[in-house]
Amino acid sequence: MCRVHPDYGGLGSEAVDFAFCRLAEPAPVPTLPIAFGCEAALLEPKAAAVIVGYGETDSGTGDGPKRWAAAPVRLVLGDYFEVGGLGEPGVCAGDSGGPALLRAADDTWRVFGVASVHAAGCGGIGHYAYAERAIPWLEEQAELDLTPCHASDGSWRPDFRCDHFARANSAGVGTWTDSCAAAPAGPAGTSCGPAFDASPDDTPPTVAITSPEPGPQPGPTAVVEVVARAEDVGWGVAEVALEIDGEVQARDEEPQWRFGAAEFAPGSHTLVAIAEDAAGHVTRSEPVVLAVEGEGTGGGEGCGCRSGGGRGGLLWLVFGTWWMGHVRRARRARG
Repeated sequence: MCRVHPDYGGLGSEAVDFAFCRLAEPAPVPTLPIAFGCEAALLEPKAAAVIVGYGETDSGTGDGPKRWAAAPVRLVLGDYFEVGGLGEPGVCAGDSGGPALLRAADDTWRVFGVASVHAAGCGGIGHYAYAERAIPWLEEQAELDLTPCHASDGSWRPDFRCDHFARANSAGVGTWTDSCAAAPAGPAGTSCGPAFDASPDDTPPTVAITSPEPGPQPGPTAVVEVVARAEDVGWGVAEVALEIDGEVQARDEEPQWRFGAAEFAPGSHTLVAIAEDAAGHVTRSEPVVLAVEGEGTGGGEGCGCRSGGGRGGLLWLVFGTWWMGHVRRARRARG
């Protein structure tokens, strides 16, 4: 899945020059989170940035190999900030979309900007869109939490995903053929406060099914979106599983906890969400019971299933779970 910001209109749209692709499988590289909260104060004129891209070294068309270079922040403006040029390394054709990085207090990288255009030709001053301003749109479209170290208001609230970020000594490490897997990952983030596991997590998560609501559903089949809400005041919710009629049908390891649309045959069906936090505590939600109207539900014996097999004749139409195996592996590695 790839999407472009709907307000982008070409040159002059540096403030919204954003696009993203969500990979089908996790990339085996350390995470470079978008700067947020107290980290925003690092962006100021003369700050030492690192720019990364695939552009040419001279003017022309096409692209080249992956490169990185140290370049200073020039100006911090309303719609974008300027990096490099004026005798320092700068962006060139093919670098659009590449990040501008700054070193956080815990010695790991943060993404501050997205390369948009360059002034005065190849190697000139680069205009970078503020990456933080893309977060609401990115989270809505990708259905991912992109600020695992902060609450939405910017306050420090890390969970177990605030971990394994790319270390500041990793610039230039690795090659294209190994997907930069050699790049070292840092410990749990501490850029704006203590690590997520600085204190024990003794509190289980909370979880509830927010869609569908319990009660009768028109038949002969019912199609409903299944969504859960899960929170944890400690190390964070690691997984939410969806149990239907006593059997786990799906698992989601990333908020938002959405399970897509499901079709239910006539009869009674019980839905339960099961949340597990990063410390291993498990909580079951209150059950949601659906009564699907249709043949076989008017008081006679039998479950009213469409076929002889299965529990209640459940048929998945759309399975919207995003599989993020690296998150689960990272949690298990902590024991």
